[in-house]
Amino acid sequence: MTDSKPKALVADDEVLVRNLTMRALSQVGFECDSAADGNEALAMAECTRYDVVITDLRMPNKNGHALAIELLQREQAPRIVVLTAVLEPRLVKDLIRHGVDDVMFKPVEYPALAAKVRSLIGRSSNDDADQPPVKEKAAPVATRIVDDGLAIFRMTTLAETDADDLARVVTPNEGLAAEVLQLANSPFYNPNRTLITDLERAITQIGQKRIGQLALATNVIDTITSKESFSMDLSSVRHRCLAARFAMELLIAQGGHGNVSDGLLLCATLHELISPQCDQNVLADLLHAWGIPATLYGPLRYVNDDYETVTRLANPLRTQVELIKLAGLIGRISIKTWEPSNLIEIPSHELLERLELLSISKVIEQITRNLGGIEPFAPGSTAAITPTRHSNRVHQAQTLDYYVPGSMRFDFLAKILSSMNVVLNPCSNPASARNTVLVNSVGIKSKALLSMVGTGLESRVYVVCDRKDASDYAPFKGVLKMPTSYSMLQDLVLSG
Repeated sequence: MTDSKPKALVADDEVLVRNLTMRALSQVGFECDSAADGNEALAMAECTRYDVVITDLRMPNKNGHALAIELLQREQAPRIVVLTAVLEPRLVKDLIRHGVDDVMFKPVEYPALAAKVRSLIGRSSNDDADQPPVKEKAAPVATRIVDDGLAIFRMTTLAETDADDLARVVTPNEGLAAEVLQLANSPFYNPNRTLITDLERAITQIGQKRIGQLALATNVIDTITSKESFSMDLSSVRHRCLAARFAMELLIAQGGHGNVSDGLLLCATLHELISPQCDQNVLADLLHAWGIPATLYGPLRYVNDDYETVTRLANPLRTQVELIKLAGLIGRISIKTWEPSNLIEIPSHELLERLELLSISKVIEQITRNLGGIEPFAPGSTAAITPTRHSNRVHQAQTLDYYVPGSMRFDFLAKILSSMNVVLNPCSNPASARNTVLVNSVGIKSKALLSMVGTGLESRVYVVCDRKDASDYAPFKGVLKMPTSYSMLQDLVLSG
């Protein structure tokens, strides 16, 4: 095995672009050459075996499109990345169909470009550790890019792409293809339960835009979870991502939010990756570096803000953020799978009314039914992964008396507690309860509860309330302020 650096050829008629690209590539371990036009690049490729060629499209003598096609016809073709300011959908589609690994648009973040190119070479070197990473002669549709969610996503943004085009690109990625077929046969996308075994038909059934966002989300999940700092259980993360995506579909449909739905499936899915090691800005910055339009990921930057702060956002951004936060919560409740760091924030009755969400119970019921026969797939694998469900539940069933001092359209807290393996005994009066009482005072300030202060009865009452009301309940045995984390709520339950 050799220790030589991978070789890159940068072809661009702009000196500044060539220099910036070469500098970025050099910083991630490449040995770089440059060419000012296509003919010069082709001549250099005759003499040197390059691992990757980064080319502009508009160049004198021989343009980048012709250069790429000619290189791809060789027995041992290099990886090819097109870096261009030409925003022509037909041209991009043609490049992808011929086998170009990626198309990035100027202006570009050069460190992100270098990281992308480095990942392409790394993927090749894993296949053949003793030989320079090379590609086979390109087929009409490049099977070498099918594991790249970016390429699939970009194809779905082109008006000329049809289901047949997508099916041919997705098919070699057996894991993604299997997941698409499984979703197409789920009750959600296939209420008549007609068996679908053809990938083209499955793509049509689900919709190209959804397929693009699914592929892109899979790419992000794979990138984030491959980092050494990522500590969450991967199977649980993928299952929560799937539940959140279904929740978002149902919330959009129930509330009639199709007019603000761009990017919401992507954001709802990626919301489940947020952790102390990966905040929302890491995800948004990654998508920005990949050249994804900000309109698709912009709401992610606000999902950790509380609902009160979110009300200051202008619409449609406010509505989008509220839907993403809600989809994550409902998804976790539905599959009863949580991370200790998951943020818990109970939406108000007014928020549900504003979003015209009249039946959260129905959404949860539909998610549970639709996910019954679906298991998420790991990228590049044909095997489903089994979620580690309930890993953060209270292991031994615990019973608590439970009191709500008013009426609620939907009791989120009760559902969350049930997902923790807690059995709730409804209590009509906490003063007369024999056991420890958990009071849900979120959004409801209880005068009857406050009248217990000084009677001695407050010593066996735990209160979950809004942050602004916490000081009023200070005399009680325990007070948990919302928003809170799943682990904090779990600790309160265990202490009871």
